[in-house]
Amino acid sequence: MIFRSTLLLTLLSISTAFAQSSYYNSTQGQGGTASEAEVVKYFSKYVYEMKKPYMVFHWFSAIGRNPIWSGPISAYDYAGYNYIQNQGVRFFQGYCSQQNPSVNPADCGLISPTTYGTSNMYGPGLYAAQDPVTTASYGGGQNTAVLVQIQLPKGLRIFDAAKDYQAFPQEIINYFQSEQCAGLSRIDSLLRIGNPSYFYGGNLTTDKCKLLVRRLLKDQLRIEGFFYAYGSTSFQGCNGYSPVSQSSETAAIGNYQGPFNQRAFILTSPGKISPKNVKVFNMQTPDDKTDRVTLYSVFKLAGSSFAGSYGNATWKDMTPNDANSNVLDWLKENIMGCKAEVPYGPAQ
Repeated sequence: MIFRSTLLLTLLSISTAFAQSSYYNSTQGQGGTASEAEVVKYFSKYVYEMKKPYMVFHWFSAIGRNPIWSGPISAYDYAGYNYIQNQGVRFFQGYCSQQNPSVNPADCGLISPTTYGTSNMYGPGLYAAQDPVTTASYGGGQNTAVLVQIQLPKGLRIFDAAKDYQAFPQEIINYFQSEQCAGLSRIDSLLRIGNPSYFYGGNLTTDKCKLLVRRLLKDQLRIEGFFYAYGSTSFQGCNGYSPVSQSSETAAIGNYQGPFNQRAFILTSPGKISPKNVKVFNMQTPDDKTDRVTLYSVFKLAGSSFAGSYGNATWKDMTPNDANSNVLDWLKENIMGCKAEVPYGPAQ
């Protein structure tokens, strides 16, 4: 009973503060309905630009895929870049109408089969962890695992869905309801409607609603990816729950909940990812030994074998003595949240 009362008071205070804000002047309190411009303004506080490059890592199994992934593949093979480009456009495709393609924007394309990605939290797309260890089990095993290493470039425009999980102000909820968007009340529901299996509201979401949210995120907020709350590996020597979360710099861009390293990433618009940003590895990759030794050293630092729990896997040209003595410096430079720094700044 006390919890319920506290929650109601919290939601009311959020709504009141929003209604009194300087840019919000065309509605009348909690009973009003925000305009689309006001909705865009509200969500713009979640949009940032990366201040420097950071690494993210995507694993998949070669089983049932193109044979190129099962044989010796160069770290620089263009297949890695093509994979990122093909998967990266699928998130926004998940917001397109499958039943009535005539209402879709020209860039929707087709997803075949139409059920693609429904087992994923946020629907189809390119999912990536902030370090190479956390999701290694998705590779399936040392003989099937493929790791794609992606450098997110400086200036990438991201939506930080892990910033908070507060309910939207009532005026925002009213706007979505007026646009046939039943059930949209928090950030996680906004980003899940491309996948009815996980959307909080289920079959109540209409094509009109999905295309509206697609336009808000893709065309008006112009996001190119988003962070969502997810676990990561704890490396000895990294900051972990860093006091940077309480810094004046973070306060200046709107604060957030949780440390920066407790996030995973989904790419939504891959246009800024270039071939130089992508490397691909399997257990037969013959080149780029420097990076492979670094990855091996990262797993050793984490106390994990290269392919998660699938055996003491390593490359044939590597010995137990191979190690990157500067692996902690590499982590601090490339893994978001390892060093006490704010990774992004205000979007332009």
